[in-house]
Amino acid sequence: MQAEMGRFHRWGWLLLAAIGLVMGPGCHGKKASRVPSQAKSYTVRGEVVRGAKPEESGREILVQHEAIEDFVDRDGRVVGMATMIMPFEVEPSEAKKLAVGDIVELRFSVDWDRPSYRVEWVQKLPAGTPLDFAARGLAGGHAAH
Repeated sequence: MQAEMGRFHRWGWLLLAAIGLVMGPGCHGKKASRVPSQAKSYTVRGEVVRGAKPEESGREILVQHEAIEDFVDRDGRVVGMATMIMPFEVEPSEAKKLAVGDIVELRFSVDWDRPSYRVEWVQKLPAGTPLDFAARGLAGGHAAH
């Protein structure tokens, strides 16, 4: 019995050493690297619910936006974003042109590597432009900042 255990022990160690040689270079000392994301842009329409406050930066507006069905999370999965009120920083000169109740369309980009988002442009749409604030079963709370 002792001899059999000795042989098993020897073969067991040899097997573990062989597995270590095969798997070792790929498993030890390397961290899983995350492929850098590229900023993704979204165009969305919404209503200004708070204009910029000059006593603050004079840049941030709050917009209730329509759902963004193709919104991508930091892991690269399309999760969508339900309609929500979200802060957007715009150029002060643009912010001065916007007031509560204005209907706007804006394009913003999300960069999960930083993480940050940036408004690329914003424009006022005609008053009375219909907006769809139905949730359509999308995930909520995915603020892009």
